[in-house]
Amino acid sequence: MALPPPEPPAVPPWDPASDAKNPSRTALDCLFLGLWPVPITPPDDPGPSPGKRPLGGKGWGKTRPTAGSLQEVYRKHPGAGVGLKLGAEGGVIDLDVDDPELAAPVLARLFPDGMPATVGWTSAKGRHLLFRYHPRLAAYGKSIIKGALGRNGKVVGNPHYLGLELRIGADPDANDQLQSVIPPSIGTDGQPRRWNGCREILELPESVFMDLDWHARPPEREEAPASPAPPTPAAADRPQGKWTPEARAAAYLQKCDPAVSGQGGHDQAFKTACKVGPGFDLPPDVALRLIREVWNPTCVPPWSEAELRHKVDEAYKVEPARGGLLNADRGGGNPRPNGARRHPAGDPLAEEDELPTDDDVIMICLADVVTEPIRWLIPNVIARGMLTLIAGDQKVGKGFVTMDLAARVTTGAEIPGSGGECVPQGSVVLLTAEEGLSRIVRPRIVAADGDPSKVHELKAIRLRDGTVRPFDLKYLRHLERGIGRFGDTRILIIDPISQYLPDGTDDHKSVQLRMVLGPLIEMAERLDVAILLIHHLTKGNGTKGLYRVSGSGAYTQICRSNWLVCKDPKDKSRRLFLSMGTNLGPEPTGLAFHIDRETMRVVWSPEPLEMSADDALRNERDEVAAQRGESPSKVAQCIQWLEEVFRPGRTVSSDEILTEGEAKGFGRALVFEAKKSLTWIHARKEGYQGAWVWCSDPQPPKSPGDPAPDSLDGPAF
Repeated sequence: MALPPPEPPAVPPWDPASDAKNPSRTALDCLFLGLWPVPITPPDDPGPSPGKRPLGGKGWGKTRPTAGSLQEVYRKHPGAGVGLKLGAEGGVIDLDVDDPELAAPVLARLFPDGMPATVGWTSAKGRHLLFRYHPRLAAYGKSIIKGALGRNGKVVGNPHYLGLELRIGADPDANDQLQSVIPPSIGTDGQPRRWNGCREILELPESVFMDLDWHARPPEREEAPASPAPPTPAAADRPQGKWTPEARAAAYLQKCDPAVSGQGGHDQAFKTACKVGPGFDLPPDVALRLIREVWNPTCVPPWSEAELRHKVDEAYKVEPARGGLLNADRGGGNPRPNGARRHPAGDPLAEEDELPTDDDVIMICLADVVTEPIRWLIPNVIARGMLTLIAGDQKVGKGFVTMDLAARVTTGAEIPGSGGECVPQGSVVLLTAEEGLSRIVRPRIVAADGDPSKVHELKAIRLRDGTVRPFDLKYLRHLERGIGRFGDTRILIIDPISQYLPDGTDDHKSVQLRMVLGPLIEMAERLDVAILLIHHLTKGNGTKGLYRVSGSGAYTQICRSNWLVCKDPKDKSRRLFLSMGTNLGPEPTGLAFHIDRETMRVVWSPEPLEMSADDALRNERDEVAAQRGESPSKVAQCIQWLEEVFRPGRTVSSDEILTEGEAKGFGRALVFEAKKSLTWIHARKEGYQGAWVWCSDPQPPKSPGDPAPDSLDGPAF
């Protein structure tokens, strides 16, 4: 079947004219587009670089903001501006035309077919153009590619890009994050930046990549030559063909990023002084000379002699350890501490030999965390910004429940059993692998009085090369972009979740499953969207709902609320919607419903049910036991006896437990049947010729937040 034609790229939904004084609205629009908005200090901020520095200090780029956190920031700082994080995480780059006259011939070379009509804005000095980030940009190894004329008329930076600053943010070793301030933030001239009127963020033309390959790609590092290399001016005093600390420090400085005003320049200068001076154990005057001659000309603007001397003096005060970058045993047989790599003898680039430091650790202080209340889509049932699970056997009505919920969201209808409270109205995004759109989904939405124009299904993705591929959760950025097309998306329904796991994911292994669901939780928080996962139960007859969910226990542990859809054993036409556990508040009550097969509607009973999911499964198990001719009370008594015998961490011989069970009137088959309901009791063999024993986990799980470790017998829930 032919797929529909590709939709146009996502465009900014904001109107530059109407939002000229509303940075918070612009930040939220950027967030829903899948971009990374950054609150910026007001222009009257007393700190350094007012109107350009991100609010939140150095940790601003570590965690993607949510709609709630952005609203809180702009409530506290009404005069704050807005920026965009650049690079792979931000999804965009910024071409900054600092000097239009100087950059004119460079732009003509980069864009021979004319300037692209991409989203951009004007600034006090020139203009900015946004382009989509491409992984190829990482090959250039820099956060910023720029060229300018210094105060003395000499070229600073790359001479092939005079007047331009290509802000990529692609250097994985960069300590400082990179952002660009966008409209309607106030510029240095006191006027708000203004959009250029374009509505699409375009890809970089191939002509730009060809030019960067020619003028900006760093040379490939060569292996150390077998014969001595010719002497260089920086290493004229090198004894026996070995690099002196001064020569190695000079080579190291050539690789260091420059300090840029407004982009963490003070921190970059101080870190450079710490590494070059104490790191190579150089005298302070030698370190100052190297920094002044080799590194300072690349900074924007260059530092004064007094400023550099102050940075070097401070570096020697806070860095008592000397020679951390010298690697005295390079070339020898002794391994580096902590398994760090060693370069070949004679290699002057010692920065890769640097041991891990606290700079590599990302930590968040709770004092910097903004407290946010739980926002409910349906009170005590489905929370926004979190994952919720609905599980049940096949053909019990899970699909009817989810379509009824989706229909109510599209119209803002009343919540069943709420006494008149309505669900927030908005759009619904579906991932449905088992339901047909024309024969199942749309008829059920219409039957429930829903608005089909507010329901959208993601069927596949089209890659940049035109290839169409089925969707799974490894394409999470595409999913986020799709959700962002609708500014009012309230819920994402994935039915069933197991169908959309990436290839090779074993959902019986907790680690693999958490690697998939973890980023999904982060996306829910960023977009403030509820995510509803639909899943199946195992075929056992256990009485603990959390243990009956198929796959790893990570499903119920990660989801904040877990619900069961099952039949009422006493009324085959009646269905039950019951809680299996939540850690968001008191245990909620359930509801009953039946399905009108003529109208294909879900009819809810108004009275709440005090029954739990475990009660319903216990009734179901008793019914199965009765069909086998066993007394339901007998099975329950056996389960209670096993729970008393197997206190946490106890091991009992299999023969002993079966013999004791027979003495109490429990046959072997009944004991084995009861054990199936207690998944925290396992059987194992003691050695090759040893006896079988039954053992219990050290601490049986009692809630989704109290997991048990996986065992050799299968997943532990």
